[in-house]
Amino acid sequence: MARMSNLVMVVPKRVFTLFGAILDYPTRDLSAHIAECAEVIGDRVPASVADLEAFREEIEQVPMGYLEEVHTAFFDLNPVCRPYVGYHLFGETYRRSIFMIRLKEIYAEKGFQLAGSELPDRLTVFLQFLGSNEDVLLGRELIDEALAPTIAKMTGMEVPVSRVAAGRGRPRSGKKEKEEAGPVPGSDASSGPELPGTGDEGTEMQGDSHGGNVEDGVLLDAVHESAGVTSGASCLYVKPLRSLARVIPALWEPGRQAAAGRAEL
Repeated sequence: MARMSNLVMVVPKRVFTLFGAILDYPTRDLSAHIAECAEVIGDRVPASVADLEAFREEIEQVPMGYLEEVHTAFFDLNPVCRPYVGYHLFGETYRRSIFMIRLKEIYAEKGFQLAGSELPDRLTVFLQFLGSNEDVLLGRELIDEALAPTIAKMTGMEVPVSRVAAGRGRPRSGKKEKEEAGPVPGSDASSGPELPGTGDEGTEMQGDSHGGNVEDGVLLDAVHESAGVTSGASCLYVKPLRSLARVIPALWEPGRQAAAGRAEL
C-alpha cells in the first residue's frame, strides 16, 4: 500500500490560483486566465482542457455585462453552486462557523491574507490559498476533505482524491447521501467538528439542490433573454467547474521518482 508521502503532484499547484481567477467575478483578463490554465494542465488531463477551451470560446462571444449577470445568478442565487466550501460541507450550521474560524487560523499561520470582508470559505479564496500554500500535507488534506466533496456536490460528478491513489478510501461522489466522517481539515482529530453526515440529519443539506446536475432555470433563462443571447443546455460556468472536477483526481500519482517537470511532494 502506497503512503501519502509517496504521491507525486503531476499538475502544478498554480492551477488552483488560475481556477480561482476563472471562477471569480469576471474581468477582462478572464480569457487570458483560461488560456494559461489550459496550458498549465497541458496534456495531463485532456478532458479538463477541452472544458476550458469550450468555456473560453463561449465567453468570447458574449458581452461582459451578460457574463457578469450569469455569474451572479449562477453562483450567488443558485443553491446548487453557492460559492462557499463550508456551505457545501456543513450547510448553514454552527459547524460551518467553526470551519471558517479554523480556515482563518490556517490562513494566518501560512501568511495568507484575506481581502476586505471576504469570507474564508469562499471557493475562489480557498483556491487562491491552495495555489500559494507551501505546506504539502495540509494542501492535500484540504483538497481531499474540503475541495473534492465541494466540487462533487456542485457538479454531481465523481471526484476521487489522493486517498484512492494511496489505497486509503473510496471515491467521493456528489450523489452520495452522506460523506465520510472525519475532522475539519487542519484541526485536531479529537476536538474538531464533524464532517457532513455525522450530525443531526435535520440540519444537513439534502434534496435535489445539492449534488444534482446543474441546468438553466427560470432565473438564468431570464438573464439569457434580457441579454439577447440564446440559452444552451447548461450555464456557462458549468464547464470550468467540470474542468476542475476532472483535474482533482489527476493531481497525484504514486511513486517516489518525479518525471521531468514534476515536483515530488
